[in-house]
Parts: sequence; structure tokens; C-alpha cells
Amino acid sequence: MERRLALAIIGVLLLLTGTAAAAAPAPLPLEVSGATYAEYDARSGVWLLRGSPVVITRGATRLEAAEIHYDERRAVASATGAVTVRHETLTLRAARAEARLREDLVVADGEVVVTARRDGGEAKLTAARVEMNLARRRVVATGQPALTQQEALLSAARLEFDEPTQTVAAIGGAELILPEGRLVAGRIDASLNDDRAQARDAVRITAGDLTGQAPQATLDRRAGLVTLSGGVVLRRGGDLLTAETIVVDLRAQRVVATGGPRLTVGAPGK
Repeated sequence: MERRLALAIIGVLLLLTGTAAAAAPAPLPLEVSGATYAEYDARSGVWLLRGSPVVITRGATRLEAAEIHYDERRAVASATGAVTVRHETLTLRAARAEARLREDLVVADGEVVVTARRDGGEAKLTAARVEMNLARRRVVATGQPALTQQEALLSAARLEFDEPTQTVAAIGGAELILPEGRLVAGRIDASLNDDRAQARDAVRITAGDLTGQAPQATLDRRAGLVTLSGGVVLRRGGDLLTAETIVVDLRAQRVVATGGPRLTVGAPGK
């Protein structure tokens, strides 16, 4: 027969001792606060905690939610209702999240928002689903993910944000939108600290009335320059410019072509 407890403060204290006595305890102890209701199923080893919010703290990680189911045998906390996870410079908010403590992994879905505090300004990532590796401080986002940072918007089928190196990999239909123009490619790798990006696989650029195509490109956002290389085709109205390498000044709308440049001028008025 299932044995259930429905106590408030005592239930929280039992959660701490029950976790410590589990066959495979988490490496770090759990601290629980804010629970106004606690229920324990001895057969399944699962705690039900409710509060406004319930707070579970483990080392540098803090999980907040209206309701948390904690499986002490698997060391998994399933949270619903205004879920917030804080870990060092990263903050995750979602409708639902599962914290797998032995893997140092948080999996969240339902309009997920991750913010990263940084010296150059806060970076914000939104997605339908996010996996956050707490040990590596690495975030993988899918489901229309988008990252905004200093008026730049980066999106793709999949975004991988590495917090220690402040780099982002946008994979699959990657698009970088800037006030000065737009860069589209199969993959874009961006460095937030350096304000630089590298794009490859069917690269396309739009800046004012300039449009270009190339196998690869590099962006220096501080200088406002995009270097297209590998055989470039650039169009402006009816004019066509081809070259091995073309540097586009996004702000001045000026181009410099090297490596066998060839210009075809369109008819006047076209």
C-alpha cells in the first residue's frame, strides 16, 4: 500500500534526508524552501511539492516553480508553472522544465527564454525547446530559436550557445539580421565578444540595393565590413560584378573586388 505524507515544513525536511539516503544521491545536496504543500509516494520515491514558488537549490543552480515532482531515485526534478532556472550568468524561464541532476542537464519547453549576462550587454535566446548543460554552460535551442544581442538577430533551425567562449553556432537556414543588412547561409558561427561572424554554405547578403552570393563570408560588425569569397556574384540594380573576393562596406554601400573582377553594366534606367 502506498504511504503518503502531506505535511508542509516537515515534508520539506524529509525531502532533504530522503535525498541524502537514496541509493544514488546527487553529488551536491539539495536545499528546498518555499513549499506550502509536500506529498511523498514511498513506492515510487517521488515527492510532490507546491509553493509560490517552490525553490530547489543545488550548488550554483536554483530551480523555482509553482509545482515540482522530484524523483529521488533518478535525481530528476520535473517543474511546471512559471519555471525559472538560474545558474551563474544564465537564467532560463519556461512553462515546463526537467532538471536531470546527475547529468547536470535542464530540458525545457513551452516558450523558453534564456538570458545571459555579459559585459557587452545581455544576450537573449528564445525557442520552443532548450537543453542547458549546467556543467559546460552550453545551451542548445530548437523550435524556431532566435538570439538577440545589440540590435542583431540571429536565427536558424538550431542554435548552440557556448557561454564560456561567448560563441553561437547557427545551423540550418541561418539568418543574421543587422541594422545595416542581412546575411543568410547554411551555417553562421558568431563571436559575441569580437562582434565577428563566419558564414558558409550558400551565403547570401543584402545591404540596401546590393545583393550578393558566395560560398563563404566573414563579418566584422565593428568595422561594418562583409568579406565574400570563393567566387562571388554581386548585383546592384542592372549591374553585375563577379570576382574571387568582394569586400562590402555595409554603411557606405561601397565594394572592393579582387581576384579577376568583372563588371557588367546594365542598360541605363534598368
